[in-house]
Amino acid sequence: MAEVVNFQERIAAGDIPTDAAELTIGCKQLLRVNSRVSQTIAVCVARMYETQDLREWVRWCKDELGLESVSYRSHLAKVGKLLLNLTRSECDLPTYTRLFGADVMKLLALARVPESEVVAFLSHNPDFERISRDELRRRVADWLGEGPGEDAAPEQPELPGFDEMVSDVLAWEPGALVAQVHDADAAGRSRQAGLLFLAAGLEYEKSREIPDVAALQEIKTALLSEVEDIENVIAKTL
Repeated sequence: MAEVVNFQERIAAGDIPTDAAELTIGCKQLLRVNSRVSQTIAVCVARMYETQDLREWVRWCKDELGLESVSYRSHLAKVGKLLLNLTRSECDLPTYTRLFGADVMKLLALARVPESEVVAFLSHNPDFERISRDELRRRVADWLGEGPGEDAAPEQPELPGFDEMVSDVLAWEPGALVAQVHDADAAGRSRQAGLLFLAAGLEYEKSREIPDVAALQEIKTALLSEVEDIENVIAKTL
């Protein structure tokens, strides 16, 4: 049977097939593509990170891709770096192929493992695809010689479901979030929630014995860029 071409565009235009086989093929194609979208963007984001200085990279992410969230950009860059490092040696390419279709949040947890140890870690954890995110985080912490404290998945009795909530937010498309903020009330609540998340993340990073300087530098650059944009808006208004 012929492969469905531009299936999404056909559906978007109202041209919906009635043949069950055609619908099945089209949906399977879209599900396969969708499962790899974040990984593809992550690799591209990481590649651009290698070729541009930080301010140019932040501008590119925001202006060209609409990636406004500092944490989301940082997560994409970490996942992309993890994957890119596996393309630099032919012997690591099978691992790259294996990981490319993995859950992005699991890849983010795996990105904490030093690049020279990723293949070894996976060889010691052949059930990588089957274990949960929390279990993977625990194993990564064990691999790094951490106790139940720093960077391990913490118990959160006061905030049940926090990890899942953050993961859900990170999975949303930035453009969809922008569209959702359609009035002053939504904008105010979004700013308040965003500032609370940002403050918590910064407090953790600043209090670490060895802070992630690259992450802090990116946050600083992004915030300065936002300040510049805000000042331009204010100047136009006055």
